[in-house]
Amino acid sequence: MKALADAEVVFGLVPRTEDQVALWTGDGLDDRAGIGLERALVRTVVEILAETGDSAKFVQPLDPVLSINAGARFDHIGLTVADLAAEASWFCDVFGLVTELALRVEPLDLSIRMLIHPEHEYRLELLHRPGSVAGGKPDTPAEAALRDGYGHVAFDVNDLDAAYERAVARGARPVMPPCPSPEAGVQMAFVADPEGNLVELLHRPPRL
Repeated sequence: MKALADAEVVFGLVPRTEDQVALWTGDGLDDRAGIGLERALVRTVVEILAETGDSAKFVQPLDPVLSINAGARFDHIGLTVADLAAEASWFCDVFGLVTELALRVEPLDLSIRMLIHPEHEYRLELLHRPGSVAGGKPDTPAEAALRDGYGHVAFDVNDLDAAYERAVARGARPVMPPCPSPEAGVQMAFVADPEGNLVELLHRPPRL
């Protein structure tokens, strides 16, 4: 059996469907492709070859497999703001986001700032058009639940108390201090950003 380098581990080599080899996660793989292990129905090439002894029929492009099995992946949420620079600065300061791109849509007089988390790679898109109005923003999660549409954006943090204190110290309005969530084992808190948009902070224990 030919030895395989780390670069040849299975994120580029997967079995064909007709072979029906049961592949599941939890085999100690690193997510080198950044696709999320929970969606990668793969194991190492060495393990596959050990089961089948046949390497030729197991080589196929990864993209078709991902398009069938991975489904849609969350990319970003858009938030219209009155002060683009101030809101971008606040979210970057409180949540560790960085600016991925800034662009203009001239026919609409629309400015866009796309923020991204450098490690987790989720995005927050901030949009601004002159003359935008705030509308009726809910003051609490309970009030938000009485209105159809998006009610808040949520961030999972490592230290809930510290994140809550940091947000408030940087101008957020306290809405709900850290407390148990209705979801078992989860802690949550709510603030409103400097423009009054509800932001949930939560902490989920690591999955075992």
